[in-house]
Amino acid sequence: MPREYDDTVAVDDIAPCDQMELVCACGHKVGPAWALWSKQARRTPIKDLRPSLRCRSCGLRGPGVKISSYAGGGAGMRVIWRWPRD
Repeated sequence: MPREYDDTVAVDDIAPCDQMELVCACGHKVGPAWALWSKQARRTPIKDLRPSLRCRSCGLRGPGVKISSYAGGGAGMRVIWRWPRD
């Protein structure tokens, strides 16, 4: 069963089986290497970190964030949390 996340989720709160992806308005997507981030950044809520993140493709700040988890039964990945909210 997928884990539930609220709006205060930080990188350190994400379960090892879930995947975080940053998505820019230009279409560039990346799974960040958050093990290289400082402890303070990993403990800061993701929604508060967004303004400081920058797309490497176009330079735009504030990418969208998606956390996905396996749906089970061969269904693949499904988005269980996103910011900004739709």
